Amino acid sequence: TAKPSPRAAAATSRPAPAQPGTVARDGAGYPEMVLIPAGSFTMGVPEAESKREGADDTDARPLHTVTFARPFWLGRYPVTRGEFKSFVADTGHKTPSKAWTYEPDQKGEWRYEERQDRDWRNPGYEQSDRHPVVCVSHADASAYAEWLSRRTGQHYRLPSEAEWEYAARAGTRTARFWGDEREGACRFANVADRSLMARLKPSFDKDRFFDCDDGFAFTAPVGSFQPNVFGLNDMLGNV
Repeated sequence: TAKPSPRAAAATSRPAPAQPGTVARDGAGYPEMVLIPAGSFTMGVPEAESKREGADDTDARPLHTVTFARPFWLGRYPVTRGEFKSFVADTGHKTPSKAWTYEPDQKGEWRYEERQDRDWRNPGYEQSDRHPVVCVSHADASAYAEWLSRRTGQHYRLPSEAEWEYAARAGTRTARFWGDEREGACRFANVADRSLMARLKPSFDKDRFFDCDDGFAFTAPVGSFQPNVFGLNDMLGNV
């Protein structure tokens, strides 16, 4: 499974309102945070789902129960390019001038490889400040969270794997938070679809592409699709 783009999480140092789903922000230019309710879920992927989806999810088993005794805050959207830009401008944080990207080579063949002169400012396709930041490392994302903590006085960090999956599932047990079916994906997520196919020009492959068109070949501005029931956007797709 592709790793998601950075998403800020905050520990419970911030006073938690009683109502899960509350949206808060520690100031202009900082991420909007959503209060995720306490609860339990079954973490992992059932074998029957892996077979149906044609995926190798052996590292997502055995299934096990995870319980969150208290609510926690999670970013409503992936960290945006504009939010990350503010951090870089304030701190002078340096990122490498190379990144792994999927682009056509000199012969026009699309390849995933490490390229020079590629970074979050120039990922190889056009973005606005409302797009999710890409081409950043775990260290870059952690540094951003530490900067948020210093600037706001709150405790920001990256979410754990269990926190992320609990928030993505949002109380569901299906393969996707909108259900088991692939149909309807373009309403909820920026997926590999016919917009991407038009750029890559491959033959249609149901295991690689969704048979719909969300209008974006690459990343989309955050919040372009319907959220899950926890009020979180882009928990699947986009990056």
